[in-house]
Amino acid sequence: MQFTLFSPFGEPLNERLAFINNNDQLKLDIDAKESYAARQKVNIKLTVKNKNYKKITAGSFSVAVTDETKVPVNEPGENTILSNLLLTSELKGAIEQPNYYFTNVTKKTNADLDVLMLTQGYRQFSWKKVLTESLPTTAFKPEKALEVSGNVKTAGGRPISGAKVTLFSKSGGPFLMDTLTNANGKFVFPNLIFGDSVKFVVQAKVTKGQDNVVLDLDNIISPPITCEKSSTSALNFLTDTSIFLTNERLFYQEQKKYGINKKTLMLKEVVVKDKKLTKELQQSQNLNGKGNADQVVTAKDLETLACGKLLDCLQAKLTGIVFIKKLNQTMMYVRRLGGMDMTKSSILPDPMQIVVDGNFVDYDVANDLDPTDVDAVEVLMGPHSSAIYGSRGASGMLIVTTKPGRKEKNYYRYAPGVISFMPKGFYKAREFYSPRYDSPNLNKQMIDLRSTIFWNPDIRIDKNGTALFDYFNADSKGTYRIVIEGIDADGNLGRQVYRYKVGD
Repeated sequence: MQFTLFSPFGEPLNERLAFINNNDQLKLDIDAKESYAARQKVNIKLTVKNKNYKKITAGSFSVAVTDETKVPVNEPGENTILSNLLLTSELKGAIEQPNYYFTNVTKKTNADLDVLMLTQGYRQFSWKKVLTESLPTTAFKPEKALEVSGNVKTAGGRPISGAKVTLFSKSGGPFLMDTLTNANGKFVFPNLIFGDSVKFVVQAKVTKGQDNVVLDLDNIISPPITCEKSSTSALNFLTDTSIFLTNERLFYQEQKKYGINKKTLMLKEVVVKDKKLTKELQQSQNLNGKGNADQVVTAKDLETLACGKLLDCLQAKLTGIVFIKKLNQTMMYVRRLGGMDMTKSSILPDPMQIVVDGNFVDYDVANDLDPTDVDAVEVLMGPHSSAIYGSRGASGMLIVTTKPGRKEKNYYRYAPGVISFMPKGFYKAREFYSPRYDSPNLNKQMIDLRSTIFWNPDIRIDKNGTALFDYFNADSKGTYRIVIEGIDADGNLGRQVYRYKVGD
């Protein structure tokens, strides 16, 4: 809370901060034993209650289990859900031990917290603007779901009301929705749920056809990401990194013994010399290095060709590449010396992979690329040049870099009133690997030297306020540490740490 002293004329004279501890944290009860054996299955029951000890029936929590003998922790220096949401995110200065004020709270820690409030800078708003009711506009609306929005105009820029706009996709099964533009030519498809890499097509029509209709989609600009250079809390998190690094070396040596890391080689020193790049290659995301490719086609090269699609232009510029029409799409294959005639064969190898601005895309997206949107195309024609991309680059790759103005958009316009659209959907989460020693197919001879035993970022409690999860211990003996953090449906926070011993 910020207290400000004003003069009779409304001028702020003095102010200070105070931390109000409402003691409303969730009560997280971890039902577990005090000791277990190595590789033993651990069954955990979590019960969540509010400050009045009533069970919470809606909330989301995360759990992390680590071997504390390998990952020693400086608990006061940790950045936890409590210290972050209640303290460090509200203050401008660095806090060296943010969790100190929330661990073993005493009169001394409360007094120290008040001293911190007296020394930290905090300017959430300007009093002159507040007193004149000149409040800032909301830059980012609350995101309750995904949406696709835009506007429809005439070629002269006049908004078109009542235009029919259709949104459809074939990804994951047929999908179709339509709506009408309002008086300002605006349309919205709200409350959408879809994952990443889903391709949509948006089409606008008016009563007299769709000629000269200009369809534009809204581009949501992400908030800037800043780096906190002055914070030392990350350095205080581990009390001794040498213990962790020693265990990691043993961990990888054990994997190598069983062939898991046999393909990893220690390279000799390599001297890399830079070379001057054309402006078209400055933004390239080629993992080999900007411009390091078997063939390079720049925007200047494309300007000399009369073609409407990028792949059509490349047919006139690239050598050693076979272009084959397949399912109404042009696909690219690397021609192998002494190999078959691909144009007459019914069995074809894998086509070249296409990467646009660092993202792998399907051929239906590549076939819609407008050459005027492209800065450069880099061609990697096989494992010798695309090995850094692993197995995905074995059949060759096309690295496309679009122009800077184009990067602000994630859609392709290929007809009046029609846009091919690939928005950023929900991330497809991957499950953290945890060995199951009750499985007969698991290699049980390899020593288990994991330092992170279990991690789950999304544990949901049921209607009884409980959640169940299980995992298997590693081979290392010592103290294991369970950390559970989360939030309920009303915004109340909770954190609990539990330790148990692992022996013979």
